[in-house]
Amino acid sequence: MESEIKNIISFIFKRSGKKNLKKTDFYLMLSMDLHWFSPTEANHFINLALEKDFLNKINNALEPNFKINDVNIPFGFFPNKNKFEFNNSDKEIQENDIKEIIFKKYNSNKFKKNEISKNIIKITKEKNIYQNVAALLVFNDLNVKTSEFIELAEHQIFND
Repeated sequence: MESEIKNIISFIFKRSGKKNLKKTDFYLMLSMDLHWFSPTEANHFINLALEKDFLNKINNALEPNFKINDVNIPFGFFPNKNKFEFNNSDKEIQENDIKEIIFKKYNSNKFKKNEISKNIIKITKEKNIYQNVAALLVFNDLNVKTSEFIELAEHQIFND
């Protein structure tokens, strides 16, 4: 598992050409750009890499805790997700459901889930827009930072 984590991290940083990345950029590369992990799995991978000291979080950015140039990534590399244990409760969340991701991230007890869900459905129908876009509008009105979910909504729109 250790070499798999190093390969993934090295691949992402070599691909980006940067020494550090915002967590959201790293997350989006894993899930949206490369389609290696679902958004939930990508988040778990990052947390695992931080927990096992493969990544450092410095000033709201992630940096590898090893020399990425010392890692020889195999040609045609694709990660084996079976090497990682992702929390089963998160698999219940639909991987592209922004509403559920935000509820989980910002502690769903803080919000009236039923009321928010009704508002999302109402706006979806009224404006004839995607549910994830309506979710962004509803949560934005509730002063929730939604900018990190815009690319996820765009991905849904352009890949449907």
